[in-house]
Amino acid sequence: MAKKPAQPRQGTLWAIPTKVGFFRCIVTRVPSVKTQFPTCYCYTHPDPAEELDMIRVIPPLGEWGTCWHGFVGHRPFKAERWTPLGPIDAFDPDAWPIPASPCKRGWKASKPYPVAAEVFQDDGTMRLLACQPVAPADAGGLCQTQMAPTAAPFERALVDSQTGRRPGAWDAEAGFTQVNAGIIENWRRTRASLLASAVHRPGEVYTAQVSEGDLIEFPMQGGGYGVLLVARAKCERQVQSLVLLGLDRWSPDPFDADAVASMDEARVVRFFSTNSWECRYGRWRPLGTMPSYSRDGWPIPPITRDSVEVFSDPMNIRTRHICSISDIFPDFPEYAMDAHAGPYDGDLIRECERWGSLSFPNGVESGMARSRHGFHDDEEPVSKLREEIDEATIERWRRLRECLPDAESQPD
Repeated sequence: MAKKPAQPRQGTLWAIPTKVGFFRCIVTRVPSVKTQFPTCYCYTHPDPAEELDMIRVIPPLGEWGTCWHGFVGHRPFKAERWTPLGPIDAFDPDAWPIPASPCKRGWKASKPYPVAAEVFQDDGTMRLLACQPVAPADAGGLCQTQMAPTAAPFERALVDSQTGRRPGAWDAEAGFTQVNAGIIENWRRTRASLLASAVHRPGEVYTAQVSEGDLIEFPMQGGGYGVLLVARAKCERQVQSLVLLGLDRWSPDPFDADAVASMDEARVVRFFSTNSWECRYGRWRPLGTMPSYSRDGWPIPPITRDSVEVFSDPMNIRTRHICSISDIFPDFPEYAMDAHAGPYDGDLIRECERWGSLSFPNGVESGMARSRHGFHDDEEPVSKLREEIDEATIERWRRLRECLPDAESQPD
């Protein structure tokens, strides 16, 4: 008979074995709602022990000095890659809080911008209870929440913290945060204050794959919530590739079901090509389906590098049509063929150049925040970010597709 997988349970101690010793890992919250990628909330002691029995003694959190804390995937627990050491005597969840986390900034603003915080559900999932601005006086009660979705990178990061090895560009880093009794109390006080002034909605999650026409609510950097329309979604067993259109909808509170009916009238303000990780975690939540969604009604922009690339199926690179501007608009001058902005810059070329990018979820949130709040990178003209995508722009996208040559799609 197959062995039943172990489960992370609240108030249990686990040993993380590494080449520098065993690290204490305390599971402080477990999920109450099933997400596609389940997580629990853990605290990890900064100092490894040489012997397994040595980590059974757990000092109070306020005496640790520093700690790692954040969301951890379930696999190392269920596979018993990490060693279960049983429940902690007289475990008190309030002694191990989930602090409010500052929104990742994602851009260099040339002017001050509001500090905003995310407050997660108190159950080990990444579902949000609030995303709102924080007064400067309360910013000290925030602590950046970390994430360890898989075991091996996290274990290497713990080892790096002891050996002094400098992580590579794509390596995980274990950020150990200062902690004492006063800091813990400040975390509790700030979290309670933010929740007292926030509006709560039920934390729906994606139980099935993301589909075309879905509306997604996401936390806005700077506070509040925005809306993304799934224009294209690639069917995958797990993580999906998505083409998202950012809509001109913003709310200081989570959207309610009635808001979906008005989304047909929304304008597109940004375009993104990204993945479905945040939907799998539960941090981005489903709002519903765009009424009467159709691909023709919500076209996606072309992409350009040295030439114009237009995809009949944007989720499959083998369906791209590659042509020069002169194939579509023969009256363009010769020096305009590289599709780079310049004195000849026409509307179509600007559209092509502006949208050719792949975004990570954090880039989606920062890009929409710049459109909403007017922040911009010092190197990026603010006018480029504030250009509205009106019906004329969308019509240009349609014209590009209609003017495509009849040649077969180009292979990758």
